[in-house]
Amino acid sequence: RNYGISFWSQDDFTFQFDRGALTPKIGIELKSTSALELATSRAFIDDRLSLGFGYRVLSINRQAREYDILELSSDSALKKNGQDLLEESTSDLRRTEEWGHGIDMGVLWYQKPGLRYGASLQNLGMKQGGQFVTPTLSVGMAWSPRFIQSNRAWSRKMNFAISLDNLLDDTLGYKPLSKLNLGGEYEMTFI
Repeated sequence: RNYGISFWSQDDFTFQFDRGALTPKIGIELKSTSALELATSRAFIDDRLSLGFGYRVLSINRQAREYDILELSSDSALKKNGQDLLEESTSDLRRTEEWGHGIDMGVLWYQKPGLRYGASLQNLGMKQGGQFVTPTLSVGMAWSPRFIQSNRAWSRKMNFAISLDNLLDDTLGYKPLSKLNLGGEYEMTFI
């Protein structure tokens, strides 16, 4: 059995400048994402089948402002407006209606050494901003040819993978091949 816990946060800052019809304007957007994740997994059937389960609590906050450059002509006005934007963003973090909860599940099957099949379902039941988030369903296969592998001092390994991602989301419905991913990887360890 395996257990894990993680907390992560990502902050994105966007700055836009517009010369405006009469006076120049500045647009500022702050997006903050914070998440707490708990996960567990367990292997069955002689370690050939692995099942995973996770629970995520997520908060996404966006603050956007537009300023006339003449309003920001002094340093104190710029500092005050920046502090207001940051305070509003952090105060939204405490509002429970801004939080979303979701479940993640995954399965991994080892067919034989070097051939693996997997699937994952993420954001099941996730509600963000009063709207349900479309779950993310992905399936895939990976093959590591054994005749290329070496586990000596100069170990090497090659992987090939194919997957279909985001199968439940139809934003790219007119381009079904955009959900298809193909890849290869060559690993080599130098002592």
